[in-house]
Amino acid sequence: MPAAGMMPATPIIHRAAKRALLLDFDGTLADTILGLRQVYERFLDRLNVRQHAPSFEEANGMVLSELIQGLCRQFATASAPEAEWQSYRNGVEAAILEAAPMPGTHALIAWAKQQGWLVGIASAGQTALIADWLRRHELAMAIDEIVGADLCPRGKPDPALYQLLIGRLDVAPQDCIAIEDSPAGIASALAAGIDVIHLRSGEPGKDGNEALLNVGSLADALTFLQRRFPPIGHS
Repeated sequence: MPAAGMMPATPIIHRAAKRALLLDFDGTLADTILGLRQVYERFLDRLNVRQHAPSFEEANGMVLSELIQGLCRQFATASAPEAEWQSYRNGVEAAILEAAPMPGTHALIAWAKQQGWLVGIASAGQTALIADWLRRHELAMAIDEIVGADLCPRGKPDPALYQLLIGRLDVAPQDCIAIEDSPAGIASALAAGIDVIHLRSGEPGKDGNEALLNVGSLADALTFLQRRFPPIGHS
């Protein structure tokens, strides 16, 4: 019993930290890579700037509006950079909206939500376009936050996209796992203090050496997460 005049001690309640699954979009959630590669390479060939441009893999994660208009201004001076960017963006939007989910997408996100995790997307794409794709594939209600290039001035490998995303989700970086398919994406998440699972492209020598794990599919990533984070009350 507490002494007269003293308030009883308030019990300390320890709450589990919020966890979050953070996902890249192109090539991780959506099978967009072939379509986006075709849009990029058609642009390079049409303006004859291929020799001056980064490869498609190197461009993955860059702020595309800056890249496309910069190539126009520097190497295709007869072009109209803003018009070329709008044309390029139209091609990108069509390719994204036609893309199917990567195999295992629905199962991975369903598991995260069953665990009580938040789910966010950090992408070099446009936020509204990603949201439209999610609605088409009945995934929008499961995603808690999207941060696209239009919301962040610095693209991957800068950590800014992930820093903004975890800030909006109100989670600590050590309580997050990211899944990325590109070196720039891996570098971005790691620089933000987030462990990364690397979804390999299938090409030899493409492992993310600093990644927590290299996997060949989202199903493999899900198997790893299920083992590392069993349901509460299970070991």
